[in-house]
Amino acid sequence: MLAMPSIAEDFPYQPMTTSTLKSGALSEKDVLEAGKSFASDAKTATQGMVSNQSADYAVPEYKTTPKEAAYYDPNVVPKNKGDERKDFCASTDLSTLSVVERKECEAINFLAKRKNDSHFTLDKTKDPLFTGYANAKKAATDINSSSCDLATAVRSDTYSEHSCVENMFKPEKCGESLAVGLTTETKDIDYTFIVNTDLRKYRAWCNNDSGRFTFYGKNFDPNKIVMVNSKAYRFVGIDISHTYGAHAQCNMEELHCDRFSCARDGTCQCVNPTATGNIVAQNQFLKEFTQLGEEDDANIWLWVDLEHDSADINYAELRDNGGLLMAWRDDPFQLQGKTAFQAVDKPSYFNCALFSPQNFRVVANTSGGGCDGKPCTVGTVSVAEVDQQNCKVKLVFGKSGDINFHNIHDGAGARWTNKITLRMFSKVPTFHDDWHGNCPNL
Repeated sequence: MLAMPSIAEDFPYQPMTTSTLKSGALSEKDVLEAGKSFASDAKTATQGMVSNQSADYAVPEYKTTPKEAAYYDPNVVPKNKGDERKDFCASTDLSTLSVVERKECEAINFLAKRKNDSHFTLDKTKDPLFTGYANAKKAATDINSSSCDLATAVRSDTYSEHSCVENMFKPEKCGESLAVGLTTETKDIDYTFIVNTDLRKYRAWCNNDSGRFTFYGKNFDPNKIVMVNSKAYRFVGIDISHTYGAHAQCNMEELHCDRFSCARDGTCQCVNPTATGNIVAQNQFLKEFTQLGEEDDANIWLWVDLEHDSADINYAELRDNGGLLMAWRDDPFQLQGKTAFQAVDKPSYFNCALFSPQNFRVVANTSGGGCDGKPCTVGTVSVAEVDQQNCKVKLVFGKSGDINFHNIHDGAGARWTNKITLRMFSKVPTFHDDWHGNCPNL
């Protein structure tokens, strides 16, 4: 029975006993010193275990002067050693050899006795050895004729410097500079966008008239003085906007009166009014109208800014039985509207200075899908004017078909929704890099 090895034989140092540990919590320094001491002992013990004797015990065929060392003599041709080994294995009784040498000689003898009767042919049109030959030959020729081998390069956006070694010995340098070239061709380009346009009727005045047709009236006369809750006010003006959905405001200035003169019916007048500078809104005098009958035709003119991707209403009109019912004007104020613009496919090379204003035309007009629950129409669209200097095109939109425009008379307004493709004749630039210098083609 084999004796069990002791800890001391297989483990080069004794485990740390509890008696060697300090009691209580250890500081960081104590922990560090304990680790260093532990590692130092293990290192010393490990070093003592490595020797020729231990290697001879642990590694099969280990010797301090192995015969294989002769194989690496730089003055001996490797083939000679191979022939010697083949002859040795062929003439030696393998049973007298060690296990390692016997297996090696068995392999050598097998290969030496094997007859090579393989038959094969190489296809010169497909075999990589032949197909790669032409490229290898060309590469060898290029390297031989080039003034630079092992080329390296450092390149910025506008300059490149190459370093190389001529014939592997002579350093060389060369440089290149970059020039950006530009060529242009003239062709049609398309610009697709979606534009939604809202329009509603709107009129507003500030007055104290009453009756069914007060929308045909006017604002208060300038400086008109009216009484509100025993105070006197002077009409200043009306704030009004073409912005869709905005409400007007009647602006009045409060006045100071020396006294009031009142009639028997209770109406009073301000005596010797003077301005106070206090401007307030008095919208009880505001008259707003959005329902003014059914029109059977509508047109809107938009300026489309192709450079800044936006659109604005330039003019609009509603017609009834061929006559003008309302128009986009300020005096008297009529109509409110708004637009929303979205570029769908804008050429990356688009440049206003390069297109020809005589060749703008609409080649596609479909629904922009922007009804948002409102009455809407696609309508007709055509190019009315081109402002090349400001990169704008004026488009005119009409109603769709012969139907009445979608109930704009109900005060809610209506929307045109269009996905439009404009085609224009333009010069298209192409940029390319031109490098100039004295560098070879590496």
